[in-house]
Amino acid sequence: MATTKATSKSASKTARKTTAKKAAPAKAETTVRTVSAKEVASKEVTNKKKTSKLPGNIVNIVLAELIGTFVLSAVAVMTATDVTPLYIGLTLMALVMTIGLVSGAHVNPAVTFGLWSARKLKGILVPFYMASQFLGAMAAVVVISLVSGKQLGLDFGHFLNFSMPVFWAELVGTALFLFVLTSVLARTDLSANGKAVGVGFSLFVGLIVAGSLFAPAVTKADADYLKSLQDIAGQSTSGSVDYAQLRDVTVPEASLVGNPVLNPAVALAATESKTAQDIYTNYGINDAATSDKPATYSRLTLEVVLATLIGAALGANLTRLIGYRFKN
Repeated sequence: MATTKATSKSASKTARKTTAKKAAPAKAETTVRTVSAKEVASKEVTNKKKTSKLPGNIVNIVLAELIGTFVLSAVAVMTATDVTPLYIGLTLMALVMTIGLVSGAHVNPAVTFGLWSARKLKGILVPFYMASQFLGAMAAVVVISLVSGKQLGLDFGHFLNFSMPVFWAELVGTALFLFVLTSVLARTDLSANGKAVGVGFSLFVGLIVAGSLFAPAVTKADADYLKSLQDIAGQSTSGSVDYAQLRDVTVPEASLVGNPVLNPAVALAATESKTAQDIYTNYGINDAATSDKPATYSRLTLEVVLATLIGAALGANLTRLIGYRFKN
């Protein structure tokens, strides 16, 4: 009996050891795989192809931007009053609510450039956005001319004119516009409608600030021009006014352009608010030689293009900078 018990005990111990050995976890094997340079290069090429590929709804994006810019340009051109910034802001808010899901409702080449500079838009899409935006603005010119009979010619005779007051007003206003816009879009706690309201309000604020900066410059330009005319008139020894000599004094561009636009596409559709003939009439230079029909120039000028693009890049990347600092 004792032998039998001992045998059974030893058998049970052996079974336990065998079970323990079977239950012991196997050692993990580490496999090292060498990645060749060809594989790395092929992955980089694949990633580049993915980023450079046009989206499937590119036609929808183009149509949305064309129609949206047409509407915004028409509102901006036809509501040349003191409350124009409010009308334009409300129009942009409505456009964001309607075409925002399709194209983002940029309806502004400066917005497209600013978002691209902040790495929020693929570079391959920039030409499609800008082309459709300028086409929409040109369509607004044609339609307004046909419907209202108002002559809105695309005369770019003043394109190379450069006025520092206009430049700085457009730059600061556009930078503020893009800063508020990108900050609003970065908010995850806002609804789609809340973001639309914020985007429209950002344009309203940008236009108001730019107009406030530009108003003193217009006053100064008018005063300097009047002083030049008075100096010439005072130099006359015969007592008669030489109108030809007065017309040789260059009219300041700040006195002609009107209000800031913060949008190169809208600038294409809009015209200067005054002509040289208007200025001559205001100051009594109304002889027969000035009775010819004055040229109406487009608001799309060099300073508008440079100021809006630079301002958009500054405003959009300022949002990125603040976000980066906040994270760290």
